[in-house]
Amino acid sequence: LLFPIFDGHAGWRLAHSLQERFPAYVSLYSASKSENLAQKRVSLPADADDWPLLAGLARASFEQRAESKRSSESARPGEILRKVFADLDDDVGKEIVSSTCSLKLMPLAYSGSCGLAAWIRDGEVFVANAGDCRAVLAVRDASGYKAVPLSRDQTAHNPDEVKRIRDEHPGENVVQKDRLFGRLQPLRAFGDFMYKFTVEEIEATFVQHFGLKGLVGYKTPPYLTAEPVVTRRRLDSNSAVLVL
Repeated sequence: LLFPIFDGHAGWRLAHSLQERFPAYVSLYSASKSENLAQKRVSLPADADDWPLLAGLARASFEQRAESKRSSESARPGEILRKVFADLDDDVGKEIVSSTCSLKLMPLAYSGSCGLAAWIRDGEVFVANAGDCRAVLAVRDASGYKAVPLSRDQTAHNPDEVKRIRDEHPGENVVQKDRLFGRLQPLRAFGDFMYKFTVEEIEATFVQHFGLKGLVGYKTPPYLTAEPVVTRRRLDSNSAVLVL
């Protein structure tokens, strides 16, 4: 059982695209036999987005992943979720850079999305989180039920996240007013490529074609990642309700 959710910001386009594409990537990386890969190649919905341009780019990216996927890769849920989060985000970014001539991609390039996926398999639940969505398990106990957090918000209120970013960008004032560059609240997310692209890519996309300004103090990108934090928990008879 796989339950992905996406909470978009600065527009809904990216969250919608992720919702359509995410299951196909999980299916691809879960395949253990080489003969299954041909079927996985065509599993991406034809209407991955209502823009024909984006749908074509999405299918091309997926085909490339299928071609390069090795049948001997690990199929452990935690590793699969980490790879899907990272590769899907990377593919969307490459699609935007390769199609800067199209203003139709501006809403996608500018928007972002937090993402959380819960995968129940073999009596365990694996939760991958990038952003500030939450997963909570209701567990029965002697007093009734207790809430067990399965994720942790990745914002400036999480000291580990702030330390991670500051360690990656020493001497830079990247966390301002409890936000990334004083603007973005989640410190991990899909999209939001104005915090990820190289300086040259920022100039070619957001500045030159979309007419937007780059961030002040933007020196050593990427400042944002879609790599999730993954947790796991064994389920038992007292595991009652999973809330995402």
